[in-house]
Amino acid sequence: MNRLTLVLCFLLNLPVVIHAQELRSFYKNNKWGYTDKSGNAVIPAEYEEAEKFKEGLARVKLDKKYGFINEKGKAIIPIKYDFAWEFSEGLARVKLNDKQGFLDTKGKVIIPIKYEDARDFADGLAPVYLNGKCGYIDKTGNVVYPFKYDYSARWFSNTGITKVRLNGKWGYIDKTEKEIIPFKYDDMDDFHEGLAKVKLNDKWGFIDSSDTAIIPIQYDQAGYFADGIASVELHGNVGFIDKTGKLMIDWMNYDDVADEFSEGLAAVRKGNSSDGKYGYIDKLGYLVVPVQYDKARPFSQGKAEVKRFGRNFSIDYYGKEVDGNYKASSIGYQPEMNPFEVVKQVRNGSARDLLAYTQKYGANYTSASKDGVVEYTANGALAVGPETIVDSPKDGVVVTFKFRDSDHRRIYMDKLKDEGFEGIELSQVSARVRKDGVDIWFIIGQFSKHTWVISKTSP
Repeated sequence: MNRLTLVLCFLLNLPVVIHAQELRSFYKNNKWGYTDKSGNAVIPAEYEEAEKFKEGLARVKLDKKYGFINEKGKAIIPIKYDFAWEFSEGLARVKLNDKQGFLDTKGKVIIPIKYEDARDFADGLAPVYLNGKCGYIDKTGNVVYPFKYDYSARWFSNTGITKVRLNGKWGYIDKTEKEIIPFKYDDMDDFHEGLAKVKLNDKWGFIDSSDTAIIPIQYDQAGYFADGIASVELHGNVGFIDKTGKLMIDWMNYDDVADEFSEGLAAVRKGNSSDGKYGYIDKLGYLVVPVQYDKARPFSQGKAEVKRFGRNFSIDYYGKEVDGNYKASSIGYQPEMNPFEVVKQVRNGSARDLLAYTQKYGANYTSASKDGVVEYTANGALAVGPETIVDSPKDGVVVTFKFRDSDHRRIYMDKLKDEGFEGIELSQVSARVRKDGVDIWFIIGQFSKHTWVISKTSP
């Protein structure tokens, strides 16, 4: 009898588990509802908004009010709130009559709806605002930090500190409310890759977590560090610096950087913010995607959303339009090196100089041989050390570059022209360019490998 009961319980509960995992929202007659995997309507389309199910609950909007339903369509948290946020650490923040509080997954009010503003819980703490001041509470509603701050960031970072504003100045505190960075800055950002931008006397710079000014506070504007570099603006000119403050991409003729680097590319703007146009540059400052879009978002998983001629669509790393099913290469976009500069480094410099050059531009060599052949590949792997790259032979050097497709090759050829190379001759297997009296040949193999040869004769 007990065994039969267990089997029946299992069979009765199995569809519910599967059902909860596979419910999908659908849109019909300007309303949202939910279907199962087969497309059968399970919850009628009657909501103005319908979010994804998470742990058996979904946030919905009905008659301009918010609440949460279960997979059967039952309102577990009444649809009566002016707004509701997603659950965080078991509690959902809600807004009612311009006040905020927190509920549990059963709809019970755990923290009274009395605060002027609040943020979600993280690591057991949440910043809340009362009488114009900010403090921190725990998940039972007890006040952990007093209501004395002007403003606070949403939560503590993985380093255990958070930025707060006190009497008009910004600083950082830890979870014991100890002052880590003094309240002296006019503005500041979160830490990115170990550095945070700060503003003092209308200028921006970067500090580390000990409040040491790593990069002088001297710029008119500054972004945050991503992929090891950050955008800065000085006297109306935009450029990119590394974490030592060294200028990596020279001051460019752009009016703004739309966002920091993501997957090797950054959106830049030419013109003002209202009617300017956007394109994308790589880490060498080359314009990879033309300045022609009305809007441009950062790259994510190989594609970026842009707007042109009133239409929103996505493009790949080379500006080609892609559909929603597009999947990026596992390699992703990699910054390319100026081939002429590489050649000069190999011919005239030491192995150490060559490695320094590749590290500067985020590129890596993967093989080298005594005859001077050096191969570059865009997979980001560094497989050799300084001792394996030898000085180039006197009679020339061969440098091999790998590319993904013909479009990648075309972009590189355009870069050569930008660098002042003359007399570009193309055939199916080779090409020749000239600069400063030096002929540079390269051989093309199935559009995937380019071999650069410095020589006075054809290879």
